[in-house]
Amino acid sequence: MISNSDTIIIEEANENSDWKNNHKMLIERKEDELKKFVFKVGMLFTIICSIWFLAIYLIMI
Repeated sequence: MISNSDTIIIEEANENSDWKNNHKMLIERKEDELKKFVFKVGMLFTIICSIWFLAIYLIMI
């Protein structure tokens, strides 16, 4: 038989697991945003370097 104190403990455990799931989803979302940001910065850096080397090459000719 389940007593009231057991029910409270079970409810608290459920609340904690919900918090952990929400926290895990938040961390995953932040990781995805960070990956997108790093990708955009990398692409921008690559484009700038390509234009820079192309300009140097054209000046050398």
